[in-house]
Amino acid sequence: MAARPDHLPARVVLRGGPDGWQYTIINRSGAEEHVDLGAMAASRWPPATRRGHDPEWWDASAGQVAADLREYLGLLLTDRCFDTFQMDAAVDWRSAGGDAGPWEGTITLAPPDPGRFPGHVPPFVVRLLPGQGADIDGTDLPFATPAMRAWSVLTDVAHRLGGEPPHASFMCGWADQRSVRIGRGQLSICTRRLDDGTERVGQIYAGRPPKWGGSPTLRADLDGIDLLGETAGDVLWLLGEVGLDPIDRAAAVHVPDAGLLLYREAPADDRFGAVAIEPPARG
Repeated sequence: MAARPDHLPARVVLRGGPDGWQYTIINRSGAEEHVDLGAMAASRWPPATRRGHDPEWWDASAGQVAADLREYLGLLLTDRCFDTFQMDAAVDWRSAGGDAGPWEGTITLAPPDPGRFPGHVPPFVVRLLPGQGADIDGTDLPFATPAMRAWSVLTDVAHRLGGEPPHASFMCGWADQRSVRIGRGQLSICTRRLDDGTERVGQIYAGRPPKWGGSPTLRADLDGIDLLGETAGDVLWLLGEVGLDPIDRAAAVHVPDAGLLLYREAPADDRFGAVAIEPPARG
């Protein structure tokens, strides 16, 4: 049955206040749905008694939380619209009060992304090569790769997929880390500084969220095993079948001989959400 036009979402408003962050979805008839984000938001709004005495970092912190929540709401709304109306949604945000909001978004509906339908968009494949590195959608990236070449590979990926350029972030224990978005997943490279002063690839990481992984879907493959697509139990069994010895530690699985780490968001997760490969430890 076709959706009634007045049931379609038209606007969304994101606000922060003394009780935290909330959003409101308004449909074309004017009906409203209010949701309190509560503890989900990473920052609570200062009480009214403290207004005017906020620390210097407050606006920047609240602005970053608002940016993260806008991204979250964009994904939530497009998934809901696809499930309910078989359409995707895009949100055009504008601020009514600076970086920290409130923010109001106009919702535009469009035909669904072809990647939502299996087989319509080829996956972006990262083939993990134990002891060697990875093949990133047809581009070799061995562990001996210098840092500048690794960043160039990420830049080429972002350009090819029409995404944002690689962004850097601090990761304890590594000289540098840079990441790009693949669909709704993330491809990251960490570098290590060697004794001779050179900086080379030390870890390649691929992660994607549960359910639909975006378009294209990021696939992590090892010897034909879809590490993020198969159930965790099947992955562990298949790794054993190819001669690897996984050590299951609830939240993560370590495969020392392959330099492989598989991560769960929670111990009971049915599938792994991320995988990393590093040079195997020297015996």
